[in-house]
Amino acid sequence: MQRILSTLIIFVSAFLLFQIQPILSKELLPMFGGGASVWSSSMLFYQTMLLVGYLYAHLLSRYPLKQQLLIHMLLVVLSSMITFNKLELGSFVILTPAWSVIANLFSQIGLVFMLLSATSVLMQRWYIESSDMAVPYHWYSFSNLGSLLALMSYPFIFEVLFSLDQQKNYWSIGLFAHCFLLLTLVAVLFKNSHTNQKPVTPPKTIRWVKPNYLWIVLSATSSIMLIATTQMISTNIPPMPLVWTLPLAIYLLTFAYTFASAKNYCRTHWLYLLLFAAFAGLIMFFLGSQFNALAQLLMYNFILLIVCMVCHGELRKLAPTESLLTTFYLYIALGGAIGSLLSTLLAPLLFAQITEYIVALAAVLSLASYIQFTQCKQPSALLKINLLTAVAIWGGCYVY
Repeated sequence: MQRILSTLIIFVSAFLLFQIQPILSKELLPMFGGGASVWSSSMLFYQTMLLVGYLYAHLLSRYPLKQQLLIHMLLVVLSSMITFNKLELGSFVILTPAWSVIANLFSQIGLVFMLLSATSVLMQRWYIESSDMAVPYHWYSFSNLGSLLALMSYPFIFEVLFSLDQQKNYWSIGLFAHCFLLLTLVAVLFKNSHTNQKPVTPPKTIRWVKPNYLWIVLSATSSIMLIATTQMISTNIPPMPLVWTLPLAIYLLTFAYTFASAKNYCRTHWLYLLLFAAFAGLIMFFLGSQFNALAQLLMYNFILLIVCMVCHGELRKLAPTESLLTTFYLYIALGGAIGSLLSTLLAPLLFAQITEYIVALAAVLSLASYIQFTQCKQPSALLKINLLTAVAIWGGCYVY
């Protein structure tokens, strides 16, 4: 019963998280204009609140199970009641349009978004504490699949069939369903709760660099690539939800695929493709505007797919045991937030163009080469080529 309820709650919460994203982003367009800038600012808000949600889950997990259940249930009910009363953006205008977008989103859905984002981590933590099973990392795949379904259903179903007000009303109904499922799970766990303390083993380490730092950097790199890809596409293609949601859908799909099973990511195959992505990315960066809209859409997203598969596949290989479960997710969220911050707020001040796109390509090549080098006895030809390519791109970034 717990497995079924937990899976449903994870899926519904993820669906709600990423359904509200295009809804509110579309509502913000008339206020601040600039589709790409609104979407990038929204991404910064969502990934920052995801970090806050994972931090909340990390801190909450230190309490006994019953206290965790009571605290989380109380906060979810209160935040949902506030959101039910009024789901309407204000008109905060502060400093820059980017900060204004973030302020509007935070004032309306900040708390409930934080609690929804903590759901997947808490469900896994509660499952471990109430059973003798291993970490269900595949549940993280369910979370990303729920997010993916929300994103892809919006432009084809919800945006076509319903007005913005209707979309927000249906989202509120979904939030009510989430509360009901969570209440049911809490009742089940209170009835059958038992503590099962198990000895844990430390996670595998890589020489010279602690796994924690790799969790952050890998996550940040894929986040930078996601936002940079969206901006590159939006430069030459008219703004519409499909253009913005497709890169994010690929980002989520790679998370879902790699975390479904550690065997899904074959490092050697994807490192060959990564080398292709690096050269293709350079061509698209300098000559992308010469291609038609469809070709740009396909190429940019295919390159993003390869980069995210490498980053998220390596993250899955570095996944720890249950003792560091919440820390692992917290560091992934921290990396995502750092990547969004660098791409959205810092990069425009440093670069005249979207240079962070090729910076991300150089970073993922460097990371992949480093990890492969530290885990093999003798460097392969592929490793050497990837490393030389990374050095060349870094040098080009410096000169450019």
